[in-house]
Amino acid sequence: MARDPQVGPAHPLGAHADSLCSLIDEAKIVPDGTWHAIEGALSGGRMDGLPEAFALAVSTPDPPAGRFYEIHKRAPGLEDWHTRHVTLEEAVAAGGGVPRER
Repeated sequence: MARDPQVGPAHPLGAHADSLCSLIDEAKIVPDGTWHAIEGALSGGRMDGLPEAFALAVSTPDPPAGRFYEIHKRAPGLEDWHTRHVTLEEAVAAGGGVPRER
């Protein structure tokens, strides 16, 4: 993603292409300006056939605040996002978590 040279790396300008996939790691700490750039880029998919503009935002849970939380809460204007909560049991079964002590 391009950066605005006037204000530095905290203010991305976005990207546009026929095919675009944005991967957002630690989405719970991504600033609003970055979310705006990413979501603006999602509008640039192809006009013929299915647009190929996707975003995958992943993060661990944290206090209920910010865009990542709002997406999962299905806040107005964010209904187009599809959410998926991965349980601890699913993570353990996939080899990526530590089972709980019982």
